[in-house]
Amino acid sequence: MTERKVPPRLDQRRSSAPMTSRSPAEQPRHSSFCHQPHRLSIAERFMSSSLSHPDTKNINFDPTYHPSTYRASNDSPQLHPHSLSLDHATYDQDQPLDQHLCTTDTITTHSRTSLNPPPLEKRQHFSKKSTKRLYSEHHRPQNKIDTALPPPKSSVPPSYTPHAKTIEKPVWPGKKVPSKEHYRSTRGCLLLCFFFFILFGGFFLFLIWPRVPLLRIEGASVISPVEIVQNQQGWMENVMFTTSWLVNVTVDNRQNYLPTRLNKVQVIVKDAATNALVGKGAHNDDPMDVVLMDGISTVSLLVTVNYQARDMSDPTLADLVHACHRPTASSLPLHFWITLYIFGFDWLGFTPTVIATPASSGFSCPV
Repeated sequence: MTERKVPPRLDQRRSSAPMTSRSPAEQPRHSSFCHQPHRLSIAERFMSSSLSHPDTKNINFDPTYHPSTYRASNDSPQLHPHSLSLDHATYDQDQPLDQHLCTTDTITTHSRTSLNPPPLEKRQHFSKKSTKRLYSEHHRPQNKIDTALPPPKSSVPPSYTPHAKTIEKPVWPGKKVPSKEHYRSTRGCLLLCFFFFILFGGFFLFLIWPRVPLLRIEGASVISPVEIVQNQQGWMENVMFTTSWLVNVTVDNRQNYLPTRLNKVQVIVKDAATNALVGKGAHNDDPMDVVLMDGISTVSLLVTVNYQARDMSDPTLADLVHACHRPTASSLPLHFWITLYIFGFDWLGFTPTVIATPASSGFSCPV
């Protein structure tokens, strides 16, 4: 007959190493659980817990038993003070146990799902290195952000004194509080600087501000001879008197501390008696600027006389004919209105006009 194959037992199927030769008294029960992982089914955990009860000689069954009152025997080594609460979690569930711990008691003792606490005599197999590692992992500080709270605000200011009538503002370290004397000295310095600035500005304007020079007519010379033209159309008659003079003007610029620069000089000639316009001109038709030194100088002005009248009975025309066309010349009551365009002030509208008169009793018409 053929032998019937019996399936191996559960303990034989899970064993991974042969058992060592021991005496029957020392042979532990269910030694096939050696080198097995700690993940046990419910049935296996129940069987191992029922078969691997600790020796009664090392366990106190007193109902008043407490782990804190238990003391190990004298031959057991001293344990780490923190290993009592962490020894059941020292081994990984997926790693097999050591050969010297392959007993039914240690399987039950080191199982995380065991309900019975491990005996104290089995804890001596734990190494100090693993105990320190577990202690450091168990007491590892949490990664939390520590926020420092500000100190509580005091209701009493730092500079408060019971005898003070008013509460002064607190004086923080490193910050200087200016006193009243400092404010007074600063204000005095600002006022003094402003005063000196106004004084210096006024003195500067006093130096550069132009004064209107004194003008005087010294004489004239003929550029073109006198021409009298009469035009008659029917009963209407028109008389025109034309000539050109080069008038010499003496300028007294001693009132100014700096030389005066003139962009343009215009002149208008009027009859002093009738206020009629006789002629006009400019600075010799020269585009160059005129510079008046701080003294007495002479400027020549080209004047073009072009006077028109209805007939010969006009008083201004009669004076011009008697003074300039006849051999016995007489003086003319003429005023020269001279307008000065000073450089830097003409765009401000500062264009002074000076009325210049001859030095003698009247203007002598050049012949």
